[in-house]
Amino acid sequence: MRTSAKGAVRPLASAVVVAVLGLTSATVSAAPPSDTHSEGEQEAPAAAPDTASASVPMETAAPSEAHLHVESTARGARLFAEFLGEGKGESEAEPIDLGRLPVEEAALAPGRWRLRVVDPGYQEWSQEIDLRAGERLELVVEPELIEGAYLEARAADAASEGARLLLDGETLCTLPCRELIAPGDYRVEISKRRKKPLEFPLTVVQADEVVLEVSLEPATSRAPALITGSVALTTLAVGIGFTIAADRQRRELATELADHVQFDGSDPRIERGRRNAIIAGALYGVTGVAAGLTLFYLLRQTGVASRAQKHRRSLAGRPSWMLAPAVGETHFGLAGELRF
Repeated sequence: MRTSAKGAVRPLASAVVVAVLGLTSATVSAAPPSDTHSEGEQEAPAAAPDTASASVPMETAAPSEAHLHVESTARGARLFAEFLGEGKGESEAEPIDLGRLPVEEAALAPGRWRLRVVDPGYQEWSQEIDLRAGERLELVVEPELIEGAYLEARAADAASEGARLLLDGETLCTLPCRELIAPGDYRVEISKRRKKPLEFPLTVVQADEVVLEVSLEPATSRAPALITGSVALTTLAVGIGFTIAADRQRRELATELADHVQFDGSDPRIERGRRNAIIAGALYGVTGVAAGLTLFYLLRQTGVASRAQKHRRSLAGRPSWMLAPAVGETHFGLAGELRF
């Protein structure tokens, strides 16, 4: 009976240990053992509870990215990033397009980077930065505007290609073309052989982009001007001949009068000289009319005139409004921000 009593006490002690530790291991039992074992048989010791899982802390992964935030007044300009590795040097990887400024958030690998701003309205800008894993870098990028303005002339059709573009009488380029010019007021002339010319004023300011869509129409035929011009030259030459003949008759009669030679008023030379002078005057009149018609046909441009559609935009960033909700302990509403 002593052995049975002692055997009955030991399982209770095991049950208390399990209840205190709060373990549910399959090797530990809270039920009393069965009395079916024989005398002298040794009872197997209870297995130790497995507490290793409760004592090992969870490991957190180290951050593998850095974050970049860029503010800028050059709104719309593109920002590129070139990875330089751990130190300075030339980039071997393709540049990454971070989008248009400003950049709210960009995730990049830690290391050295070169930032570049690429935009036709701004001068070339670059800067090298160092990014550290898990950190957020904030930058303010302010590239400088270009000094001049861009003038681009496009041919609306194949017939307009090759036309000359002149600014204030000096040849700038041949269509199609794109040139950087100084800000100011200009007189633009566009011309091409057998095409109607085009002329108009143009004003450009710093960081402007002006695009001209040029369409030149066929020039008016000059055949009428050639005909009237020929008539004018012919009548002028014949009129001069009759003038010379009339003057010769006048001088001949004047010489005879000076020598006291007698002749009557019915002398045919008098009538002939008068007739030559009248014919010469009539021919001069025809010459004047023909010359006027020649100028009219030369300057007249019938049909549709040549034209140029003008498109203008500023390459500089413009001010913009940004609205965001604002909520506090004592207020709520919208907060506005004007960015330049």
